[in-house]
Amino acid sequence: MFPTKRLFLIRHTLVYGWSFARAGDLAEIARNLSEELFYVLRAKSGLLTVTSRSKPAAVIFVIIQKERWGGELILIQTMEGCYTYSQLNRYIHIFGRKAGIKIIPQPGETVPGL
Repeated sequence: MFPTKRLFLIRHTLVYGWSFARAGDLAEIARNLSEELFYVLRAKSGLLTVTSRSKPAAVIFVIIQKERWGGELILIQTMEGCYTYSQLNRYIHIFGRKAGIKIIPQPGETVPGL
């Protein structure tokens, strides 16, 4: 018998550009976010995976440095998240300020989930 409840679904995936602002490197972004009570993992050079300390994790951020000046940020909201697509697009700038980066919208890269 298969479970009727899906174990893990993604509600939204949004992609943004970002550039360094107050933070000057990924290590500083990691420090800033740790001070703001986020969990930060550095899987490899040029990549941070971030989530809030709430459990279960509702929103996951993947910060990828592709250029000296910045790169891409992928926001993944699980079904545990309660934010609408519009709210995520507004609140991402608060996350950016906490991280010390500037969020750069990428039209056409963000599509509302089901």
